[in-house]
Amino acid sequence: MDVSAHNSLIGLYVKCGSLDHARELFNVMNNKDEITYGSIISGYMAHGLVDKAMDLLWEIKYPRLSTWNAMISGLVQNNRNEGFLELVQEMQEFEFRPNAVTLSSILPAFSGFSNLKGGKAIHASLMVWTTIISAYSAHGDANAALRLFGDMLSNGTRPDPVTFTAVLAACAHSGMVDEAWKIFDEMFLKYGIQLSVEHYACIVGVLS
Repeated sequence: MDVSAHNSLIGLYVKCGSLDHARELFNVMNNKDEITYGSIISGYMAHGLVDKAMDLLWEIKYPRLSTWNAMISGLVQNNRNEGFLELVQEMQEFEFRPNAVTLSSILPAFSGFSNLKGGKAIHASLMVWTTIISAYSAHGDANAALRLFGDMLSNGTRPDPVTFTAVLAACAHSGMVDEAWKIFDEMFLKYGIQLSVEHYACIVGVLS
């Protein structure tokens, strides 16, 4: 039986809630792809077996973007807000940028920040805002990135150097010179953030 046939059968087991049978088939497969891992992970998450899904993720040497998205979506569904934030960071360390699927998973998590207290809530909120802004920036949608940046400020969330890098990068992608200079000037004058090599590089990119 080839990989696609195995995947179809695993998907059927998962839909029927027969996770043990799905895992048994998974274990005997010689070749597995991202669909294989995504099906098992989604099944575990749907039944609240978050730890099993996490264990499976770390068995993968090079998780693909779809696998990261399955994990992030599952953590959000299971109200593991702090866990999914850490996973978003891990994903980007593997050089995967959030895409539209990631964003649709992350957005509902904003409501979960009311369950966090103090510094954790502030840190979590900043990470989500920055992640979404970075994703829009990476996809060349500077208007959406700037709109979200404005929403973040209105929400009372204070940007950090990484947030400014994402916003300036968005301006650089779209040649928004005036907007970039305004944000660049405000970084130190308004927010007291020291300018870094990355920030200067973004300005050079805007002007080139």
